[in-house]
Amino acid sequence: EITVAQAKIMSVISLVSQAAAEKLAEGRMSQKCEEMAKEEKDIHLANLGEGGEKGVLGKERSTAFAILEVCLCILVQYFPDISPRATQSSSVIAMQARSRAKLSHRNSFSEDQSELIATCMKTLGSIMYLCSPAGALAL
Repeated sequence: EITVAQAKIMSVISLVSQAAAEKLAEGRMSQKCEEMAKEEKDIHLANLGEGGEKGVLGKERSTAFAILEVCLCILVQYFPDISPRATQSSSVIAMQARSRAKLSHRNSFSEDQSELIATCMKTLGSIMYLCSPAGALAL
């Protein structure tokens, strides 16, 4: 079933997000130690993360952007109204998503679907921590 496959994808995405957050935390700790050794201010510490000082996220190389994309693709299947393109599209896939959403709202979501949606939302909430402050705003 598609929900099971999407749940497996989200579990991998969650692991990627956790690994990226751990790598970023290690980078912050090593930079903080270096700066303390040099007795400099930790101004650059806040700019660690995707986006840097200017908040520019390279869509081709950004882990945070890729995670955002996957989560939104899954969520649009259950809530097509969150995508202006999906609500205006007349493609077969868009029409299937709209009819699936109408059926789901009438009958409520299955347990697997509810868990998938909750995992997507939890993951969306955590991706801003992979970015610098400016990168989080850009995302």
